[in-house]
Amino acid sequence: MGSDYTIEVKHRLNLGATPVDVKTLSFSTPKRTIASVLSETHSVLLFSIGDTFPTSRILVNEDPIEISGGGRDLAYVACRASRTVDVIRKTGYCKRIDLPGEPQSLAWNGSYNPTRQKIMVTCQMPGTADGVVVVIDEETLSITNVLEVGKQPRGISLDWRRKHLLVSNYGSDSISIIDQAGTRVLATLPTAGQPRSINVSWSNPQDVIIALGGGGILQRMDASRFPPTLSGLTALKKPTKPPTSLAPYCCTPLDEDELWLVPDQNAEAIALVVSDERELKQVDYCRLGTDDKSEEGLGQVVISGHGLPGSLCIANRKRKELMFARMQRKKRPLSPRRAPSRGTR
Repeated sequence: MGSDYTIEVKHRLNLGATPVDVKTLSFSTPKRTIASVLSETHSVLLFSIGDTFPTSRILVNEDPIEISGGGRDLAYVACRASRTVDVIRKTGYCKRIDLPGEPQSLAWNGSYNPTRQKIMVTCQMPGTADGVVVVIDEETLSITNVLEVGKQPRGISLDWRRKHLLVSNYGSDSISIIDQAGTRVLATLPTAGQPRSINVSWSNPQDVIIALGGGGILQRMDASRFPPTLSGLTALKKPTKPPTSLAPYCCTPLDEDELWLVPDQNAEAIALVVSDERELKQVDYCRLGTDDKSEEGLGQVVISGHGLPGSLCIANRKRKELMFARMQRKKRPLSPRRAPSRGTR
């Protein structure tokens, strides 16, 4: 495969604990914040965009797994073992919300109407594979609704253009589509198998990519109409001899070149994938560390800014560190000019 892009690690920050999630938040200010969730130390680190050292550490409940937040002063941390959502501000802990099941993922609904802002949490019910989405009102910080979805729900993501939320039902091989206010399930779509995470492109909002469990499979969903249609599959490979399957942790859309970044959860590497109306294919594989066999690799990736060149913050679960990197296109050498041909005498 071609190699038109480079990802260069500029700085590594040793955390001493596994970064299970990394996200960008705004906290009601123009300057955005990077938040990293650490599992063993039950804490959240906050960084100002452009900095490589944290400005604060906030302690939360047991087994934090993911963070989300929007344009207000609050952020929300799903804590799996304690079955809670911890509410934090940039200055510290604020409130704890008990959940009916074990949280797996959470998302903010993206509405700037204060009467409609919601936090949606996917939960697996105790002792079963049954799944629900718990709806939390951001004004009262209380649960307002519980929606039944598929079995073993995992990722949840905002479809900002259509004002829907998309839930990956790992145990049911399906995607549930929920309205933005969290009042009802609008549709359930079958997938090719075991969806782990789902994300919507910022540059082309009709383009939705699903990471499937097993075999390194991505599936494209065409959201140009409702209900969306599943329109393509691709298997990701490491360029070894013979090629071996890549284990996609998630898919992060880039605002340029119809590119998606796919961190390998079993290696220190990122696959680059192109998705458009014609094709879904892997175009590159960027190694950011050793190529040894491991059960741990990279986790979530966040992009600071838009387009290329761009700054990345990458959760390295294997080495318990954050990697601050720069991604850009390779400069192509200019073609040598041909000397003018000389006529014969």
